[in-house]
Amino acid sequence: MRVGVTPDPRRPGWSGGPPPPAPGGWVPPRQPPATAWVPPRQPSATQWVPQWQTTQAPPPPKPPAAPKRRTAATLVWCLVLVVALLLAGSQGVKSAAAQTSSALAMVGGNGFTAWYTDDATRVTIGSGTWSRAHGGYDLASSGPDPLGWWMVTTPLDAATVDLARFSWAIGRTADAAIEGDALFSLANGEVRREVLTEGRGALIYTGGLLELPADVHAGSTWGSAGTVIGFMDGKPGNSGSYTSQGTATAPPEADLAAAGCLDVTLMEKYGTSDITTYRSWCPGRGMVRFDVDSIRYTIGNSPAMTYPVSADPFDWTRLNGAAATTTTLSPQGVSLLTLSYVSRPGVLLDGTLVVALKGDNDVVAINPAATTGNLDRTVWRSHPGGVILSCVTLGQVTVATTSERRVVAYGPTGVVLWIVSAPDSVNQPAIAFGEQIVVTSVDGTVMALDPATGRQVWRTKMPSELALQPVASGDTMVVIDEIGTTVAFGHDGHEVWRSTEFPASVYAIVSGVVVVNERGASTLRGYDLATGNKLWRSWEPEVVRSFSNLDGVALADAGSGAKAFDPATGTVLWSVTQQTLDLLVVGDRAVLAGADSLVVLDRTGTEIARIPHGLGRLPQSTVYMATSTNSLVAVTSTQLFREVLA
Repeated sequence: MRVGVTPDPRRPGWSGGPPPPAPGGWVPPRQPPATAWVPPRQPSATQWVPQWQTTQAPPPPKPPAAPKRRTAATLVWCLVLVVALLLAGSQGVKSAAAQTSSALAMVGGNGFTAWYTDDATRVTIGSGTWSRAHGGYDLASSGPDPLGWWMVTTPLDAATVDLARFSWAIGRTADAAIEGDALFSLANGEVRREVLTEGRGALIYTGGLLELPADVHAGSTWGSAGTVIGFMDGKPGNSGSYTSQGTATAPPEADLAAAGCLDVTLMEKYGTSDITTYRSWCPGRGMVRFDVDSIRYTIGNSPAMTYPVSADPFDWTRLNGAAATTTTLSPQGVSLLTLSYVSRPGVLLDGTLVVALKGDNDVVAINPAATTGNLDRTVWRSHPGGVILSCVTLGQVTVATTSERRVVAYGPTGVVLWIVSAPDSVNQPAIAFGEQIVVTSVDGTVMALDPATGRQVWRTKMPSELALQPVASGDTMVVIDEIGTTVAFGHDGHEVWRSTEFPASVYAIVSGVVVVNERGASTLRGYDLATGNKLWRSWEPEVVRSFSNLDGVALADAGSGAKAFDPATGTVLWSVTQQTLDLLVVGDRAVLAGADSLVVLDRTGTEIARIPHGLGRLPQSTVYMATSTNSLVAVTSTQLFREVLA
């Protein structure tokens, strides 16, 4: 499949230059559907005054000072300042006017998402998301790398120009999927294509290919010309000239014509190659249809793609035959990819790493198995909108939550599965509870969702706010709110039991016991999972950062090492003193990340393996571990260690 003018890197003989002759191809959708983007709520304009602050009478006014004499030089400088302000104001008016053109009305808002249906089968197989930015540095921080090269070659001010990036993914399985990005500049009311990527290939348009003129309307014609630079695997290749001619006509459908929609034809010429694309754009709805290889795609509903939300754990019995590698994910001075993680990354079954990045709040998939010659290892990226608050990969489904109260689910190919609105911010990662995905919002709401559609299965609310991730074991899930109310729920949302004691800092379910560390105290408590009855109470002087179920043992990450407790009594079983940068329980083993190696322990505290990881800049850098059925990884902001089972 070929998207627009992007050369298909899988075609023999292509070296990164302009594309060879080919039949009319497809350019990915540039505009998501309807509903305009709504910015997050703004704080009240009323200024808060502390209750302890008393109102005082204003001090008596001071007598006016004698007027100062103004020199001629002072008057001249004042005049210059006034003229400068007037000029700046006129520039601002021009800029504001440019942002209200009919072309810019076609561009999607920040985080806007559209789904696309194959008209032949009526099956939704693709999605696209928009990301908006003022300047290119934030967008380039999550890739693809050609965006960084564009900032060097563009005649625009890359640090201040308004940009829109459309990231798209099509396909249900990794072997049949195809992904790409299109970067547009939004200046003088025009929409210009600056970068187009597909798979391993990319094109950069010096000066920008005119996608839509500012006053685009039925009957409009336009053209542009310039130089295009080819890329392959993140490295520049050949360059050549291009020309393009565009026309806009009213669509034959009466309803689309009445809505102000336009059928846009764009003919592009690269040397001896001609490519023609057809799209239908609607104000406020974006691109509502387009053609790909003689197949028409139309905006549709979200797909009902089913993927598992759980996976078999890493098989430790096969560790001796595993292949270990340490890879530089983002070479400094070469790649602009900035790995600043929101939370622990996820690993898909094929080894793809899925991360949420702080810089531009994108969810990005990275292929750590890419060859060393491929400088850009990103596979797909998507912008869920707003600030990403949490992100977790559950089996083959990745769930991100944002400051715009969105819960967004992604399939393994990057296609958006569904978007759900939450009643408040969801700050904690979602969990898998049986065949459901459960999310909890700050206001105390607990929602169970269908992983395929996002449909609400059941919903309830706790008495107070929620600041901790729920925990689940078998048929029971436990939630603890900020006033210490502990509730156990069944799969259908019914309440099994409830108790109220003290708020918790961390908790886990181990061998039928809810093990809780009280917040702000050195107290541990154990509750029967079936009845809620308190079983024991003990004291622990060390700060417990997390609890995990290690094959029937309550394992605490105490910072200075690991400490195991008997869940039936709360007594200490064993402890290991070692610098612990991260701790992860995987199946019946615990893995402690140290400065030079990963230490693997069994439920008795016995060291099973010590694996050198080769990661640099530790312990200064943050390290996260993650696993899938066949992969164990440890990642920092620049490097990745990977153990792959044969």
